[in-house]
Amino acid sequence: MTDRMDTSMEYPSFDLQSTHLSFEERRWLFKQYYLYKLDNLIQQIGALHKAIQGYQQFSIIPASLSSSSMIAEVRLDDKHPLYYSSVVNGRTDNQIDQFRLHYQQLFQLIERIENPHLWEKFCVHRSYMRRKNDLKNLNENWLFHGTKSDNHHHIMEHGFNRSYCRDYVYYGRGVYFSRYACYSCHYSDRQDLSFLFLCRVLVGYHTIGSNDIRVPSKITLSNGKSIQADSTTDDKTPYTIVCTFHDDQNYPAYIITYMNKMN
Repeated sequence: MTDRMDTSMEYPSFDLQSTHLSFEERRWLFKQYYLYKLDNLIQQIGALHKAIQGYQQFSIIPASLSSSSMIAEVRLDDKHPLYYSSVVNGRTDNQIDQFRLHYQQLFQLIERIENPHLWEKFCVHRSYMRRKNDLKNLNENWLFHGTKSDNHHHIMEHGFNRSYCRDYVYYGRGVYFSRYACYSCHYSDRQDLSFLFLCRVLVGYHTIGSNDIRVPSKITLSNGKSIQADSTTDDKTPYTIVCTFHDDQNYPAYIITYMNKMN
């Protein structure tokens, strides 16, 4: 992340030219197409992360948002890079049609969430974390969050709410995110249509979580300053699960609607 993104409150947009996949990524995706059944491909949904991580994230709020708009869902068509249009470069028309038919059976809809209210709160919290932690790098990550089918509209409108945490509190009573979409998919309710968020998460300073805690423990910085950590994680390196304890610490940027073929 750059200083430009960290210090502004501009809404993130994207340079579509930066999203083309490498030859190795294209080859990997086509291997999945030929070697795996659709039922198993849901386990590889994390490949979406590769297509999104290369985006440039700066511009003003899109013109599609009027002054009266609180939230907009921008549908991405099948020629958008998130739908792997660049994957089919160099393929025959027949191969392209087969590939598109295959993945469109799985990914029904990918929408970019435009909620200026949530974005502003996220930016304010980012500034607070920088002052608290004396940080230039806030360890801001793209992470996935799976949810029940009746929760996704509430999250898009109001953001995440840690008070709704359920039985899984192994790393604390907060909101959980994962590096891997296949892990987050397990927290959907296995309806025909399932929902997955791709989020911007301010991980900041983190410690290994423990069962049922309500705030992260304190840590001591190299300069001797004692501060409260911003989040907890699992004990893996690099971490794969993040638990946050402040609702404005996370911004839901995309919602992915997909067919759940594992019912």
